[in-house]
Amino acid sequence: MAEQGFVSPTPDPDDRRRNLVTLTEAGDRQLRRLEQVAHPAAQAPSALGRDPKL
Repeated sequence: MAEQGFVSPTPDPDDRRRNLVTLTEAGDRQLRRLEQVAHPAAQAPSALGRDPKL
């Protein structure tokens, strides 16, 4: 994801063994696009009259 520019890893100042990962503007745009696709798909069972809990 970092190679695609969606996140930006930076060293954790409190623990140099770890990296903090921050969502970039490009990552935020991609997340919003994916949410638009995923949300209607998640609602599909109820739209068909099926109980999504089954």
